[in-house]
Amino acid sequence: YNGQLRLVVQYNTTTEERNILRAVGDEQSIRNYRNDIGLITQGQRRSNIWANTDVENDRIRRLQRDSDFLLKVFYKPEFPVELVKLADKILLFNHPEKELLIYNDGIVEDVLEIAYILDKKWLKQLIWDESGEKIYGLFKHKKGVSLREINWNTGQTGLILVIEQPSYEVDRIILFDNHLYFSKVSSSRNGKRKVLIKQKI
Repeated sequence: YNGQLRLVVQYNTTTEERNILRAVGDEQSIRNYRNDIGLITQGQRRSNIWANTDVENDRIRRLQRDSDFLLKVFYKPEFPVELVKLADKILLFNHPEKELLIYNDGIVEDVLEIAYILDKKWLKQLIWDESGEKIYGLFKHKKGVSLREINWNTGQTGLILVIEQPSYEVDRIILFDNHLYFSKVSSSRNGKRKVLIKQKI
């Protein structure tokens, strides 16, 4: 269903057995997806669905351009599902259902509510410092990006630092050994260039 239903699978490399830990998906979103795709008959453009009003079709056409609008825009999963291995535990950040599930040997040991997904400033990305066994989330900040540690015992977050940068690339932010690495745009006589910053946290 275009990524609407996501299976978290435990795979035993010795026995090659698979065990589904969790199926994550919103039944209403899947139903909406199937119903809307079902309205399209052969040869009919997605921007001209008969069940839509002319105003709605005009709106879709404006947004569609050359892409498959229904598939690529309307029906993307809103929240990520993240897995982190911590010692003998697996942490499943089930953001769509606002839960942090802690698995031990394939069995749910604890379930915590994660409230930060309600924060519109959350950038929907987690960063794991494997060496320090800490998990962080990135959030928009008026000065750039704030880094908050996520306490997996409580599901709460705490501010660590703010990366002061007017523009940023989330995929360039990396944590290792209690140091934060990120690229930053710097201006000089020769124009703008990216520099790599290392910052202790």
